[in-house]
Amino acid sequence: MALASTRPVYMTLVHGEMETIRILPKTYGDLEVVARDWLKPPEGTAFALRVPTDMASWAASRVIQGPWIWIGNDETWQIATQGIPGIRVEIVSDAAAPPPDPPPRPPTPVLEMPATFNLELDPGQTVALETWVTSEEYDMSKTDDNIMVDGTFYGKLSIVHKPGTHTVDFTGTRYRDPGLQGDFWMDASIMRRLALVSKQQSVARCQATIMAPSPQYCDFYITMSNLWRLGVTFPQAEILPDGRAKFFIRTANKNGYLEHFHTETVVTSLYYEVTPEVGVDGAASYVKHWNGSFAVPFDMFIPHLYKILDSVGVPVKERTNFICNNINAFSHHKTIAFRLMSPKRLSSAIDISVTTDPSTCTRVFLLWRGLPDDELPLFDGRGAKEAAAFDWRDEIGWTEAALDAKNFRILELSIMECI
Repeated sequence: MALASTRPVYMTLVHGEMETIRILPKTYGDLEVVARDWLKPPEGTAFALRVPTDMASWAASRVIQGPWIWIGNDETWQIATQGIPGIRVEIVSDAAAPPPDPPPRPPTPVLEMPATFNLELDPGQTVALETWVTSEEYDMSKTDDNIMVDGTFYGKLSIVHKPGTHTVDFTGTRYRDPGLQGDFWMDASIMRRLALVSKQQSVARCQATIMAPSPQYCDFYITMSNLWRLGVTFPQAEILPDGRAKFFIRTANKNGYLEHFHTETVVTSLYYEVTPEVGVDGAASYVKHWNGSFAVPFDMFIPHLYKILDSVGVPVKERTNFICNNINAFSHHKTIAFRLMSPKRLSSAIDISVTTDPSTCTRVFLLWRGLPDDELPLFDGRGAKEAAAFDWRDEIGWTEAALDAKNFRILELSIMECI
């Protein structure tokens, strides 16, 4: 079932010097009810509605002569509002001006909110605990100085017992949409769930190049866990049961290309996209300071990434194309947080295989996100210097066999911006 994620459209309702904001009605009948309910004109008083031509839709302003479009039925109302995000409606009446809108009610105290605790069991091993933070009297939407807080807070809880110290890091947020009337509050978990149906969804883009010592036929399989779903593929893959897909190809003709038999297409690589079914923390939880990620300024990140790809045996052409295809997305952020997926974690989520045996597979799966300034302190000790000294070959399980042209080799380059 699809969730409605569009915001309501508003109109400005005007009478003389008085103005008010109301949700835009869909029909003329609803418009008249809203206008009369606000103005409350006496029985028999003149009453009409109009829209300034220069604030109406482009189509209406082309055909209407004069400064106003007079609204008297559904047809004129639809013409005036077609294709615009909001509108100004003027009430022409002899009735007295309506009283001012009452002042807004004070916000409802926030006495409880959801929170996620990241419990570190061992170094590098963390589990997420979802819970609620409650208080009988303390308003969590305000500071001690009674200032309203919108945004994110950070805290840390240490659980001390022998033989060691275990820590719990937690984050939470409270958000109030200024476009919504009344005391409507939305917590972070709801916002992240709504992100699942928005266009700003995390998508992994994967590209597999196959290098074979001689021409041969093979099947290339993609197997996904139930937390990931397959999106677009090129060439078109054959969808199999149990979350799998297959490319039937012939490898390594004299140009080193791949022949895809189902679509009779010749390509240099196989492309597919997969989307994670993320939890309340969103895909951004995949790139955190406690799970092996690093934070590097953008101006240092591009040359650093190029060196990483070189160190794991990615050829010059492939690593250049990889960076060129993604540099625009990187450039929107001052700092990049990133990590490469280990083979064990990657195969448990998205596994690939071929029917050729033996074969050597190198998988470079880059997870990254733009890092806000307030998270920089969390990455203290996990910056550019530490990332440059990190053993990326060991992280992705690289072997010398990936460079031997006598072997049947697979090189997969994947990237996902974690939103």
